[in-house]
Amino acid sequence: MTNDLTSSVRPAPPVGGFREIDGRRVFVHRSGSGGPAVVFLTGAGAVGLDYCGVQQGVSQFTTAVVYDRGGTGSSDPLPLPRTAAAVTSDS
Repeated sequence: MTNDLTSSVRPAPPVGGFREIDGRRVFVHRSGSGGPAVVFLTGAGAVGLDYCGVQQGVSQFTTAVVYDRGGTGSSDPLPLPRTAAAVTSDS
């Protein structure tokens, strides 16, 4: 995937949808109900959809959420490079 900030066309993920946060579209898929909610924070090159199987199992007993941080997966791209402080303050 390229980091082309001039292109605003992002393919729709097969599940979930987009939420606008600070003017950017962020991919989010929520399933199940109850609490406490389990939020899957991906890393090491994984994206939210990589956890859909586990999310489906967790959603049988509580709310389960997968999402892609800005600049990853189906979420809108962000300018690169990004500092560690910028990544950790982005939610």
